[in-house]
Amino acid sequence: SLSPGTVFVGVQPVHGAVWAYVARRGRKPAVVMLGSAEVLAAAPTLAAAWAAPEGARAPMWRRVDGRVEFALSPPTADSVRVEAGTLAAEIATALLVPLAPHLAGARRVVIAADGPLALLPFEPLPWRGAALVSHVDVAYAPSLTALQALAALPRSSHRRDLVAFGAPDYALLTGTEGLPPPLARLQWSPLPAAEAEVAA
Repeated sequence: SLSPGTVFVGVQPVHGAVWAYVARRGRKPAVVMLGSAEVLAAAPTLAAAWAAPEGARAPMWRRVDGRVEFALSPPTADSVRVEAGTLAAEIATALLVPLAPHLAGARRVVIAADGPLALLPFEPLPWRGAALVSHVDVAYAPSLTALQALAALPRSSHRRDLVAFGAPDYALLTGTEGLPPPLARLQWSPLPAAEAEVAA
């Protein structure tokens, strides 16, 4: 069973639309139509835009058929340039506005997304004037069944030790046999602050 204040949202494209099934403790499960699959098909492009460094990504263009893609120049004469913020607002409107009644009072939202939405980080989606993560904790699960199975596992009361890995000494790297020549010749410098992060 879900903890108080937790909302589970399973998101899945079906027959040209995107549907959510919502579960929350003490309430009947609900099925909600979110938006058209065409609008939400741009989710992987938005995810890629967010993942790329600000100055390193090509502009995004919306074709007349609604598809959004990266290109240095308009892919077709009727393509319109679209910014990541605009695309995020469109996707958030399609996803979050229909879910608003189910998210009211939630402290945590667990998302199980399928299809193109599986690649989208929901945390930065705009919601009520700020990123979604400013209002609720966001978590992910493969399914409600998997979430419930994990919750049913016994919790250990004894202290667990942490094993942290990081800050390798690349000068000691010797296992380059079999790598293509360009990779075998690469010289790696230490990652700044990695040792301090592992120690912390």
